[in-house]
Amino acid sequence: MSSACDRPPTQRASGSRSGEGEEARDAAAPDPELVRFTTSDGWQIVGDLRVRRRAGLAVVLVHQLSSNRGEWAAFASQISGAQSGRNEGTISSLAIDLRGHGESITAPDGLTRWQSFGNNRSRWVTLEYDVAAAVDFVRQRVGTTRIVLVASSIGGTAAALYAARAGAPVAGIVMISPGIEYRGIDVVAPLREFLGRRGRVLLITAAGDTYSADSTRDIEAGLRGDAGSSVEVERYDNASAHGVSLGAQGVHPEMWARIERFVRALDTPRP
Repeated sequence: MSSACDRPPTQRASGSRSGEGEEARDAAAPDPELVRFTTSDGWQIVGDLRVRRRAGLAVVLVHQLSSNRGEWAAFASQISGAQSGRNEGTISSLAIDLRGHGESITAPDGLTRWQSFGNNRSRWVTLEYDVAAAVDFVRQRVGTTRIVLVASSIGGTAAALYAARAGAPVAGIVMISPGIEYRGIDVVAPLREFLGRRGRVLLITAAGDTYSADSTRDIEAGLRGDAGSSVEVERYDNASAHGVSLGAQGVHPEMWARIERFVRALDTPRP
């Protein structure tokens, strides 16, 4: 891999906090808290944080190209227990706007949007730094020791790049509509490295989403012999939707329960 894919340096810690104490936040309904933090290369990332407990598992949610953190609102509420009123066994989450998207447009050299990245691979690989900063931030705020990355489309590429180097904190990755080489970035090598660290992966695709469906088969083939039971695949044969729209009502809303089962199964480390 190129040096642009090397693990980013340690994040410069910063971020907003609400005026409530930690105990009050944990007991309250999990309305999202708007947070901001800075990546290792100076971008300000904006996210929605839901804190539901002080240890255990947390989920970092990474959106697809041209979208923003809002695409995860319903799932973040679901997994936090808000929809059922659950207060125990719930999971914290952080949904972020990737650099150049949503409110994360403050770069070191001024306001910058993703369209300016063009097809410059060296710009796209830096999405990994956003994931790294998000993981560092949520670990500091929630006190968690285990992270699951749930990502859509090119967000899954960024998640895989980071997870390959992250070590123990990342227990698993969910990749909705993965691409084997979005914007010229290979995803098989980092996934192979992640699996070597005892990580687990769930790939979700629609048969009619041709590039993603073909990519999923190629990823499986590329990981054959490395994956074992650590890679799960969910294919929807009667759909062509891409990314989170695959889980929309009238398409395959059961996708969200499938993801939640995968996440919750990682709440306890494997022996």
